[in-house]
Amino acid sequence: PQHLSPPPPTHKMPEDTNQQRRLRILSNHLKDENGSISKEICSKFPPFHSNVEDNSGTKIPNGEQRSVKWNGWGYRDTEFLMHANGDVHVTGDRYPLSGKILPKFRNFWVDECELDIQNQSMPQSFADILKKIHKPRLCKEYLDELEREKCYKYITFDEESRLLHSRGHSVQEIFQLRYGHFNRYVDVVIYPDCHEHVEKIVQLAVKYSKQVMIIPYGGGTTVTQSLLVPENDDRMVISVDTHEMNRVLWVDKKNMMACLQAGVTGMDAYDLLEQYGVTLGHEPDSYELSTMGGWVATRASGMKKNKYGNVEDFLLDAKVVTPMGTFHQGNHERKSTGPDLKHLFLGSEGTLGVVTECVVRIFDMPKHKKYGSIVFPSFQDGVDCLYEVHKAGIVPACMRLVDNVNFTMGASLKEKLGGVAHAKRAMVDALKKAILTKVKGMDLHSVCAATFLIEENDIEVVNKKQQQILEIAKRHGGLDGGEEPGKQGFLLTYVIAYLRDFAFQYYFMCESFETNVPWDKIDVCQKRVKERMIADCKKAGVKQKPWVCCRVSQAYQTGVCLYFYFGIVFSDIQDPVSVFSMIEEGARDEILLYGGSLSHHHGVGKLRRKWMLEDNPGVITKPGFNMLQKIKNAIDRDNIFGNGNMNLTEAKISVVGDSSKI
Repeated sequence: PQHLSPPPPTHKMPEDTNQQRRLRILSNHLKDENGSISKEICSKFPPFHSNVEDNSGTKIPNGEQRSVKWNGWGYRDTEFLMHANGDVHVTGDRYPLSGKILPKFRNFWVDECELDIQNQSMPQSFADILKKIHKPRLCKEYLDELEREKCYKYITFDEESRLLHSRGHSVQEIFQLRYGHFNRYVDVVIYPDCHEHVEKIVQLAVKYSKQVMIIPYGGGTTVTQSLLVPENDDRMVISVDTHEMNRVLWVDKKNMMACLQAGVTGMDAYDLLEQYGVTLGHEPDSYELSTMGGWVATRASGMKKNKYGNVEDFLLDAKVVTPMGTFHQGNHERKSTGPDLKHLFLGSEGTLGVVTECVVRIFDMPKHKKYGSIVFPSFQDGVDCLYEVHKAGIVPACMRLVDNVNFTMGASLKEKLGGVAHAKRAMVDALKKAILTKVKGMDLHSVCAATFLIEENDIEVVNKKQQQILEIAKRHGGLDGGEEPGKQGFLLTYVIAYLRDFAFQYYFMCESFETNVPWDKIDVCQKRVKERMIADCKKAGVKQKPWVCCRVSQAYQTGVCLYFYFGIVFSDIQDPVSVFSMIEEGARDEILLYGGSLSHHHGVGKLRRKWMLEDNPGVITKPGFNMLQKIKNAIDRDNIFGNGNMNLTEAKISVVGDSSKI
């Protein structure tokens, strides 16, 4: 088949079109008639203290990375800010919420999370943490040969780049960034430009294996501490960053395949493949920042997996550079030639090699999309509806369910309107409330909501699926909430992660974690996990009530991905990270007790590694773990890829945060 080679990368759009492009991509070609950003509104706000310093992002070679925060999630131009008058707004112009005032936002955090908005917890300065970074440990012989080979696009030893590449986004790591430091940082960051560069980088590491180790780096969005550098390893630590490998190498429309370099992000993939009228369809919550190689390494899942599959479904082949050489096996959809070895690298978390190129299944860009929302009397009613929809084989691209606390939080993110628009929405909201409570008899303290998205090429199929879903929902007490809440529910996905940075400013730390649980265990699992976290908070002396909620994010024939959110006020806690970690670990024990898996798509890293040794079928059996270790030792006998994830090799890490300075 003829491969269509894309033109030179042009996906880094001019600055004045960034907002339009992002809104178009994030909303899947939604027209943004109501999503325009008021440029005037931002200039009218009173002075405020921003949590983001402008002096970061000055030395990092990669342009996209220069725009991200050094001590929080996402881009430096985007954050939730509270002003002296209590108004909260979202800065920047990247998202539909950007530039908007959120009048109910403050009350949600005060009422539901017991935040004291008069008590701020300011982070250390960027200059302060740079002073705490140790000098790099260098292997001169390796670096000299690397320089002679010229097998990289960029190489850097500066503190800012090393800091970025030495951590991920778990709550423990963000705590250290704000209030402490790390005991060990990567020593050098190398940006290869192609597969051949990576091959040479790894070959040289094999030659100097006693002096060099490698940690692969994709989007850096991990929440499992997988990027933390083992403190017990005194070799030069190289971070191999794939960001400059961000091209689509070819597109084969006849056979519906494409080859993506490992550094292509979700947004890059959408934008580049759209030029050919096709899509990958993989949209994790970290869509803007996470990369193709990272999806393989963590065995990722996206919100639209119903239609497009998880990474193990759409990945046909991967080139992985290992100490033994380069692995790849051809682009066949299926073959019977022994075990499918690409599954060794799906979920390998950087312990076996560097993913460089991936051949993936692609799909025609859908011509028609329809969003919807449904309100249910209870969480179990919503679960029953999802079960029937899935069993009937209706298959929307995505259908998610949030509990009452999540539902309330979503309502707090409504923007402020003025004049006639405000009066109209107030009237509509009052009418909706009356229908829910008076007509349908629902309790506002127990209602929950589902959102769904249907993508097809035939509008009649779209309409039929929507009708079928709403008919099933009605049988379970569901009320059609309309298209707009469904649309907003999906678009809000990309700003939710910014909420943690806002909360940290007011002594509130929070995290998410997920599991795969059978259908018949959903209710008992979510109840027991919530009860366990609340009880453990009380035992630990947490004075304010914890914030605990959950949602169903993906559904399968046999069960669902259950996603939990948990947060506590830590102003009166002497050792916040230890207390938080203890409660979080207890929740995972409860998940395993009630039939859940250790993880659905986040992975293990070093955060969840202790469970790898417990001989639990919800994690891995003892013979299974022994097999993993033997595979690791066979492929990487010198532990060149020595990040210590999944407990395959020893990795000492520690949390260093000075609570007295919080």
